[in-house]
Amino acid sequence: MRPTDTLPDHFLSVPQLMARWAIGRTSIYALVKSADFPSALVLLWDKNDRPRTMSFLLSDVVAYEERHRVDLSQLDFGPLEMADGVAAVEAEPVAPTTAELPAPKRSQPRRKVA
Repeated sequence: MRPTDTLPDHFLSVPQLMARWAIGRTSIYALVKSADFPSALVLLWDKNDRPRTMSFLLSDVVAYEERHRVDLSQLDFGPLEMADGVAAVEAEPVAPTTAELPAPKRSQPRRKVA
């Protein structure tokens, strides 16, 4: 039994999808244009026949997440190693420097408008 079988199917709005994946609205719309992403259900149209409110079925979103899941055991998060097998030493943090700001421009006197 898949985990999507036990979830009640409901709609996810774009803001809910943004919160679920922690990405921005532009990234969501870029995903919507891709062929692999689940199709959006348009709930409202504006007066110019453009989609005003889009939603996605939770089951479609979960299925998309399962298709694109990354196996974290295959990723290497260990310490960096040099060619001879010795662990690399991290560089010391650089002390912040104070940058010289340019001198502020002197304001010109206001001209009288006749």
